[in-house]
Amino acid sequence: MEKFEVTDEILFDYIDGTLSPGQKERVDGVCEKDEKLRKRLAELQKLDLMLSQTTGTPSPTFTDTAWRRLQPAAGRTSKYGFNSLFLLLGVVITVIIGSLYIPDGVVEMDLAWVFEPTENYIKTPEIDLTQGIDLKVLTQGMLFSLVILALLFLDKALLRPYFKKRRAMISGL
Repeated sequence: MEKFEVTDEILFDYIDGTLSPGQKERVDGVCEKDEKLRKRLAELQKLDLMLSQTTGTPSPTFTDTAWRRLQPAAGRTSKYGFNSLFLLLGVVITVIIGSLYIPDGVVEMDLAWVFEPTENYIKTPEIDLTQGIDLKVLTQGMLFSLVILALLFLDKALLRPYFKKRRAMISGL
């Protein structure tokens, strides 16, 4: 007698009642002996019950409503609004004030105590950690970063909404 292998497809056919009486008896016999298969059949029966209870149909205007929500609004203003304008203004003022007070000094910092290795596993060239940090370079680097940030805000808050409105007006004509 050949072994009867019960797959999920056969279990779905069993649940749907499309198996022949002989196949149904064979599935019942295998399920009596195999607890794992019995649990799988119970899971699939629960799934079938849940799926049979979901018979809702979408509204007649579902497609139109979903399509409208997916389309970009031509006249929609920027999601950044006035908050971004204030942030942009704050960044620009910070850059202007910061550029007026660029220091010419050098700060001496002894960082050697922080980086004292206990053992040298990797041979590296000697780095003098007692050198000073030039505040002018540090300040200019921070101001440069703020200028880049200001340009990004300018693009997001002003330029993109303006050109989107302009494109919508041109395409609407």
